[in-house]
Amino acid sequence: MPLPTGIAAPSSSSPESSAEEDSSRTTSSRLNSTWRPLAVKSRVNPAHKFDKYRGGYDISNSDYWASAVFTGVVGFVLGIGWFLAAVVPLIVVCCSRRESERTVKILPEWSKKMYFWLPVGLMVLLLGMSIAGSWVLFSGDKKFGRRARTIEHVIQEAAYNATLKAKDVSTSLGEMERILRPANGQLAFQVRKAKAKLDEQSRQANQKLARTLQKADRLLRALKICLLVATSLVVGIVAAGAVAVLCRVKRLVCIIIVVGWILAALMFVLFGCYTALYNVTDDTCVAMDEYVQRPGNTSFEKVIPCMNLESTRQVLKTSKGAVHKFVSEMNKFIKFKNSGVASVFFPSADIPDVCSPFGPPPDYLPTPCEPGTANLQDVPKILEPLRCDIDNFGSCVRKKRPIIKSVYDNMTAYAAAAQKIGVAVPPAEELANCQFVTDTFEILVEQQCGTSKKVVLQMAYGFLLVSVAMVGLVLAWILAHRHIAEWGQFSGQVAEELKPDSTLSSSDGGRDGSRERLVSDSGYIGSPATTDSPMTSGGEGRTPKLGVLGSSVSSPLPMNSLRCGPRLHSNVFPQYMKPILNLPPVRRKTTLNPCKSANF
Repeated sequence: MPLPTGIAAPSSSSPESSAEEDSSRTTSSRLNSTWRPLAVKSRVNPAHKFDKYRGGYDISNSDYWASAVFTGVVGFVLGIGWFLAAVVPLIVVCCSRRESERTVKILPEWSKKMYFWLPVGLMVLLLGMSIAGSWVLFSGDKKFGRRARTIEHVIQEAAYNATLKAKDVSTSLGEMERILRPANGQLAFQVRKAKAKLDEQSRQANQKLARTLQKADRLLRALKICLLVATSLVVGIVAAGAVAVLCRVKRLVCIIIVVGWILAALMFVLFGCYTALYNVTDDTCVAMDEYVQRPGNTSFEKVIPCMNLESTRQVLKTSKGAVHKFVSEMNKFIKFKNSGVASVFFPSADIPDVCSPFGPPPDYLPTPCEPGTANLQDVPKILEPLRCDIDNFGSCVRKKRPIIKSVYDNMTAYAAAAQKIGVAVPPAEELANCQFVTDTFEILVEQQCGTSKKVVLQMAYGFLLVSVAMVGLVLAWILAHRHIAEWGQFSGQVAEELKPDSTLSSSDGGRDGSRERLVSDSGYIGSPATTDSPMTSGGEGRTPKLGVLGSSVSSPLPMNSLRCGPRLHSNVFPQYMKPILNLPPVRRKTTLNPCKSANF
C-alpha cells in the first residue's frame, strides 16, 4: 500500500530515503500546525466583542461554543426579560394601597360573569397547549435518547474493532520479539520498541474516545434532567392552578403565579438551549460529511480516537521488515537445501519457496504470492520432512533430518507470528489512516443526521409552545386572582352589612333615636332621615320616620337589621330606588363612611 504524499517510509539505509524522511518530518510538522476548518459559518462571537467567528467546527475551541450558544439568544433574552418583568408588578403590589382601603367596584351581572369565565376559558385553552407541548417534549426526548444511544453504539463498536486490530498486531509483535530474542537481539529490540509504541498509541486513542463520549454523555444527561424536571413541573403547576382557581383558593393561586412565572422564564431559556443544540448538531453533520469527502488534517483529529499517523506507520514498517527478513532467511535455507551440494544430507525432494506478504524495502508494499510458492501458514508442512524429534544435531543429520526439534518449533512459531502480522497489518494501516472513523462518519451522516436534527428541532418548538402557554396561563391566573380577591372583599362587606347588631335597638338609637337607616337584602340603601333631608313633608320642618321605600311610619324599623356601614355604589340597587335614596354615581370611587357624618 503506497504511503501518502508528505509521509516517507522511515529507517531506510540509503541517503535518498534519509532525505525523504527529513522532508516528511518537515511536511508533517507544517500540516499539524494548521487545521483545515470544517463546516465554516459566520456567527457572532460574544466572547470577543461580538466579532464574527469563522473558525469552523471545533468542539475543543471555546470561541466555537460561544458562537454556537449565541444562536439561541432569542430564547435567552425572552426568558431573562420575562423573569425581570416580574419586578415591576411586584413593586406595584408592594407600593399599592392595602386591600382594606381599596374601593370595591361592583360590576353588572353580565360583566361579572365575563370577568370570571374569560380567564377560565383562557386557562382551558392554554392548559391544552401546555399539555400538547409537554407531550411533544416527552416524545422528542424519547426519540432523541434513542438516536443518541444508537450513535454512541456505532462509535463504540467502530472504536472497539479498531482496538482489536491494534491488539492483534501488538500480540503478534510480542510473539515475534520473544522468538527473535535469542537469535537476533537487535531485531528483537526493534520489534519490542515498535510494540510499545503501538500499545501507547492504542491506549491514548481509547482514552481520547472515552473522554469525548463522557463529555457528550454529561451534556445530554444534563439536558434530559432539565427537560424532565421542567415538563413535570409544568404539568403539575397547570393542574394545581386549575384546581386552585375553581376552588377560589387565593393564597394558592398567588403561589402558583410566582412558580408559573419562573417556569415560563425557564422554558424560554431551554428553548434557546435546544436552538443552540440544533445548530451544533447541524454543524457536526456538515463537518462529518466534509471529513468523509476529504479526511485528514482537520479539527476532528483533536477528539477522534486516531493514532499518530507517523508513529503508527513506523511501527507497521518495522513489523513488515521483520516478516520480510524472516521469509528471506527461510528462502535462503530452502535454496541451499534444494542445491546439489546439500542433496547428500537432505531428502531429494525439493521444497517450494515461502511467499512473503510484503515486498522489498524500503516501502514493503503488499505483494501477491507467485505460483509455486508456499504461504507462511504452510511453513510447518514444508519443513515437516526435515524435522527431527530430538535436539542432537549429529544424530538428526545421520537421519537426514537436519532441523532439530527446538529450531523447528521456533521456525514454525515465527512463521505463525509472521502470518498474523501479515493478516493484521492492512487493518492496522486503515487504523493509522483513521479509515474506521471515515466509515463511521459515513454511516452516521446517511442514517442518523437527518432524523437527529428533526428531533432536536421538534423539542425546541415544543419548549416554545410550552413557554407561550405558560405566559398566557400566568396572565389568566393573575386575572383570576384579582377576581377572587374582589369577590371575597364584596362578599365580606355584604355579610358585614347584614350581620345583626345587638348594640343598636329601638330603645337606644344612639344619641338620637329618631335617626335610622334603611337597608335591603343587597346592603345599605338609605341615608339618615334628618331635618335637612329632602324627604321632609310640607316644608313644616316635620321629620317623619321613614320605613321601607320611604313610607312614613310611627315607629322605626327593627334595629337588628339597621346599622351604619361602608357605602356601596348605586348599580347594586334597583333602578327605581336611586332617586329615592339619593345614592352617589356609579363611577365615583371615593370611600365614604356615613357613620362619621351622621349626627348621632
